[in-house]
Amino acid sequence: MIRFIKEWFSRRANPSSKAESAPADEAATDEQSTDADTSKSSEPTAPAADEVEIQRRFNEFERRFNERQKEILDARAAYIERWLVAISVVAVVGGFLGFTKFDKIEDEARQHVTAAKQHAEKAQILVEKIEAKYGESVSLVAEHKKLTAETIANNPDEAGRAAESVQGNPVATLIDRAMAVAIQLQLQGEIEKAVEKWRAIIHIAEGSDDDLAARAYFSVGYLLSQQGKPKDAIAAYDQAIRLKPDYAEAYSNRGSVKGDHLGRHEDAIADYNQAIYLKPDLAEAYNNRGLVQSELGRHEDAIADYDEAIRLKPDYAEAYFNRGNTKIALRQHDAAIADYDEAIRLKPDLAEAYTSRGTAKNKLDHNEAAIADYDKAIRLKPDYAEAYFNRGNTKGKLGRIDEARQDFEKARDLARKAGDDSLVALAGQVLRKLDSQESD
Repeated sequence: MIRFIKEWFSRRANPSSKAESAPADEAATDEQSTDADTSKSSEPTAPAADEVEIQRRFNEFERRFNERQKEILDARAAYIERWLVAISVVAVVGGFLGFTKFDKIEDEARQHVTAAKQHAEKAQILVEKIEAKYGESVSLVAEHKKLTAETIANNPDEAGRAAESVQGNPVATLIDRAMAVAIQLQLQGEIEKAVEKWRAIIHIAEGSDDDLAARAYFSVGYLLSQQGKPKDAIAAYDQAIRLKPDYAEAYSNRGSVKGDHLGRHEDAIADYNQAIYLKPDLAEAYNNRGLVQSELGRHEDAIADYDEAIRLKPDYAEAYFNRGNTKIALRQHDAAIADYDEAIRLKPDLAEAYTSRGTAKNKLDHNEAAIADYDKAIRLKPDYAEAYFNRGNTKGKLGRIDEARQDFEKARDLARKAGDDSLVALAGQVLRKLDSQESD
C-alpha cells in the first residue's frame, strides 16, 4: 500500500522523466568518462530533489493517514465501549429482573407444588373412602344375599337395614334389588306378594345361581308354612333340597312342617337326623327334634336334644323354653321355672315363656306369682288367647269367678279369631261349667 502511494507521488512530481529517459541514457554513455568525477559532487541533482520532496509529502500523508486512522479506531472503540456498557447495563437489569421474576415464579411453583400435594393427599383420602365405601357396599350386598324369609322373621331390624343398604347401592344387581323388595314386603306383612317376589327371583336365578335359587325356594317354603299351607311349603323345601342337596336348614324346616302341621313325626325325625348329619353344629335341628321327641312322649330324649342345642348355642332362649315345657311334663316344676327364667333373661319379650312359667307356678300353688306372669304375657302379646285362659283358671282357683269368666270369654273370642278351634271348645266348656255352678 505504501509502495503504491510512493510511486503515485513520484509520477505527480516528475511526469516527463519516463519520456526523456532514453536520450539521457545515451548522453550519459557518451559523456561517462568526462563526467565521472563530477557525479561525485556534493550538490544534489534535480531528480534527487524531487525524490526528497516526494518522501516529505509521503511522510506527511502517512502521518495524517495514521492520525485519521487512529481517530477512526478511537471513535469505533468508544462506540463499541458504549455499546458494551449499554449491553452490560441491560444484561444486569435484565438479569435482576429475570432473577426477581424467577424468584417469584419459584415461589409460585412452590405454592403450586404444595397445593398439588394437598390435593393429592385429599384425593388419596377420597379414594380410600371410596374404596372403603365400595368394599362396604360389596360386603352389605353379599350379606344381603344370605338372607332368607326365616332370618328376616328372626331379625327384622337387621333385615330392614340390609334392604335399605341395597337402595342406591352401585354394586347391587337386579336380583339384589328384587330381594330387597321381598324383604320389605315381608316386613310389611304382604306375605303373598313376598312369596311372588321370591318366585320371581327363582325364575331368574335357577340354572345360573342355584345356591340363590335354593334359598329363594327355602324362603317360599317358610312363608307358606306360616300361612298354614304345609303341603305347598314341603314342595318348596323339596325344590330347595333338589338344588342344594346339602341344605341342612331346608331338611330341618321340612321336618318341622311334617311334624307340627301334618303329624308325621317319624318323617320329621328323619329330616332332623339328615340335617344334623349334614351340619352337626345346627342347634335348631336338635331343638326341633326335641320338640317331636317330646310330642311322642320321649321326654328324656327330648331333654337330651335340648341340652345339645343349648351347648351349641348358649343364648338359645327357645331351647331353654322348650326344655322347661318338657320338664313340666316330667313334673319337674322348679327345674322348669329355672329354664323359663333363663329364657326370659335371654329374650325378655318372649311372652310364651311368661305364660309357661305362670303355669309352673300355678302347679306349685304360687297363684299370685302365676297371675303376675300371665299379666306380663298379655302386655307383651295382647291377642294371646292361651294366657287369658290360664289366668282365668288361676283366678278361678282363688274364687275370683267374675274375673275368671271375663278371661275365659276373652280367650274364647281371641281363639275364634285366630282359628284355634280346640281352645274355643275348651273355653266354651269351662264357661258352661261356670254357668252350671251358678244355677245350682
